[in-house]
Amino acid sequence: MKRHSTAKLFGITAFLLGAVAANAQSDIVMTVKDSAGRAITGAAIVLIGPEKSPFFVNAAVTNRDGNAVVAKVRGGKYIVVATKDDFAYQMKEVTLSSNRPTQIDFRLGPNKSEKILVFARTDDTNEPIRGAQAEITLGNATVAKRYLSGSNGLAIIPIDNAPNARTSVSVSANGFETYTAGVITNFRRDTVAVFNLKRTTLERMVMVRTMDSSGRNPISRARVTFEADDRSESKTVTTDSSGNASVRLTKKAVYTVTVDGGGQSRVTEKLDLRNSSSSVIDKTYRLRGTTGNPSGTNFDMKLSGDIRMKGGKIKMDETVSADIGVYYTGGRNETMPASVSVRVLGPSGRVVASDSYRLNLEINGTTRKSLDIRTSEAGVYTIEVTATGNGMKDWSSTKKFTVDRERADLNAKIDGTYAGTIDVVNLAGDKVAHTASIKLSNSRSNLMDVSGYLAPGRNEGFHITFKGTYDRARQSLSAVGELVDKSNRRWNIRLTGKVDSAGRLDLSLSIREIGGNYNRRADGLLKKS
Repeated sequence: MKRHSTAKLFGITAFLLGAVAANAQSDIVMTVKDSAGRAITGAAIVLIGPEKSPFFVNAAVTNRDGNAVVAKVRGGKYIVVATKDDFAYQMKEVTLSSNRPTQIDFRLGPNKSEKILVFARTDDTNEPIRGAQAEITLGNATVAKRYLSGSNGLAIIPIDNAPNARTSVSVSANGFETYTAGVITNFRRDTVAVFNLKRTTLERMVMVRTMDSSGRNPISRARVTFEADDRSESKTVTTDSSGNASVRLTKKAVYTVTVDGGGQSRVTEKLDLRNSSSSVIDKTYRLRGTTGNPSGTNFDMKLSGDIRMKGGKIKMDETVSADIGVYYTGGRNETMPASVSVRVLGPSGRVVASDSYRLNLEINGTTRKSLDIRTSEAGVYTIEVTATGNGMKDWSSTKKFTVDRERADLNAKIDGTYAGTIDVVNLAGDKVAHTASIKLSNSRSNLMDVSGYLAPGRNEGFHITFKGTYDRARQSLSAVGELVDKSNRRWNIRLTGKVDSAGRLDLSLSIREIGGNYNRRADGLLKKS
């Protein structure tokens, strides 16, 4: 059955091309080809516009060059669908805003399964209805249920092995009358149908999000109250751990919205739904922190923390770690975001190390993070830490430590096993994470022994053991290995590297196919375990 007949049986009026409104602004120029780039003749173009009137089942049909034009279309946002027997449909959205032609190119693949494209829209404002439920019945058996429409009001219903029998499609949505229509079709190509649903009651879904004043961090467990000014409706929701909540409002009224974020400042605003046509409303509220006890609360949020370092003598050229802990008390929320800034001043006052990061603090629990410090000169070093959080007074602290003039013997400490991951590019060009483990031993000799392995992170890549030496005088590693894989390819693997001042093994990996063209390099930083 032809497409325009299908649409008429759905209760939708098809308009001819000449029925486009007189105040047209732009032409839509289309080219329809198959997946191999060949022109498709006789493809039908369906045009769905921002109003009720510009819905055209057969707005245009492509010529033998695969071209079609819909002329003099008024400005606005349109959905354009191209369909053809034995081809899959393709849908694109376009916004017309000038008098210049708009070009749309379609590529239609083979039609593996037929579909009904259901567009659910409001009868009064013609807006797309998000979350509408489309249901299809073939004969007397329901074969597809709960196909929900997206933000553009489209629900796609697949029809596999459909019989040539009476078919009915019903579309329903909260706050709208259910629309049911029937059609007899052989489903030779994808079917397009538009349903305009009438409202039964005013129902608006308000999607709420609560954030801190920066807009980067969600505020959980915030209480959001919506109260109609005529007191005909009052609802309260609480945001989840992501700062999100939703509420259904059914009155044509002005609502007072009150947002209480606990330790955050309270926000109040008006929400006017008397003339709103949107079925879904997104609202984001930013809450500022308070430094004292907010009105109506009986808690006092507080940031605190500590700085820990190893005891004993610290030498020059040694890498030491400052362990910084931050925690908060007195809050209602289980977690609270905080910003931490750390800097380390050397004996000359120069900044030798710094870091800034965000922590998600657990109430009455310490969250810790380490900062590595390289001691390049002797004298007194100062660690400065500042932590800030919404609703809390800043916490800051300093710690001093002294570095002795004696230099650390790095070579004496490099014995041990180093482990980590290295990304290796395989024959398909994909990066594959490999686990690397290298052991340095026999530190009494200038040429230390090196042994280890490289194993794939998933079931592909190289799994190889290798041996070599580490020259302590030159601080350089050299190791080799060879592998014959299942395809009888032979591979040569060479490793080079050195132990850096932080006690990590900086490793380079070379993989070469013997007698082949595969040649790859990879790098990794292994930590001592």
